[in-house]
Amino acid sequence: MKAWNVFKTTNFNPNWGQGEFTCIHTMNDKDGPWWRAKFGAAVTVTKVQILNRGDCCAGRLKGAKVFVGDDLCGTIEDAPGGAWISVSCKGHGSFLKIQAVPGQYLHFCGLKIWQYAGTEIIEEEVVEEPDPVQPMKTTTGTTVIPEDTEVADESITMSSRWRDERMQPWNVFKTTNFNANWGQGEFTCIHTLADKEGPWWKAEFGQKATVTKVQILNRGDCCGGRLKGTRVFVGDQLCGTIEDAPSGSWISVNCKAQGEYLKI
Repeated sequence: MKAWNVFKTTNFNPNWGQGEFTCIHTMNDKDGPWWRAKFGAAVTVTKVQILNRGDCCAGRLKGAKVFVGDDLCGTIEDAPGGAWISVSCKGHGSFLKIQAVPGQYLHFCGLKIWQYAGTEIIEEEVVEEPDPVQPMKTTTGTTVIPEDTEVADESITMSSRWRDERMQPWNVFKTTNFNANWGQGEFTCIHTLADKEGPWWKAEFGQKATVTKVQILNRGDCCGGRLKGTRVFVGDQLCGTIEDAPSGSWISVNCKAQGEYLKI
């Protein structure tokens, strides 16, 4: 067991000792066992997802509390085995802490953390605390949109713009209320023209970041197949090409690239 493996892979396995072994497990500490990860900077977190253990003892996670800094995000009320458990949050702090009820064991097998702009917090490097009695520390990579950074309109550029004055290309970072249908909700869709050299959309981070995954919400009301074949870059590095583009779905592109901008 390596307490930092939840940040070293996306191949989570809910069964103890299987796959890349992403599970953690404490003793049944009388004051309430806990696991903590330091971000390295204060961030605002909107959601935490925890993969519950699937092969044994799933109910132990029931009642566990999730903190960001000193802010309580929520308490896990239901803990089905092998399932991702979501805790919505509006917490601000420099660390994440998960604490089980007193006298109970704490274990889980995967973790995802979401920042205020809907962007998953990226963990680049994790180091072991020298004293095993102390909590394990993590050193984070750079988040795509740092919490204290206001997304400047000019940091978002496009090769061309569809003729609809309601469209604002930077709205994908201004909200988490994404809507896959054109013109609905907070209007988070973007649309180019059919540029002959390949239309593109680009967001500058303002600093160098290491990106492990990009998720893109495909349009749902029309023409979802247009995204097929689209390439995703971080800086000059190709993360991947979208092979399948179901309408209205989140499309994941795994990546290990470093750069100062995202280009689709």
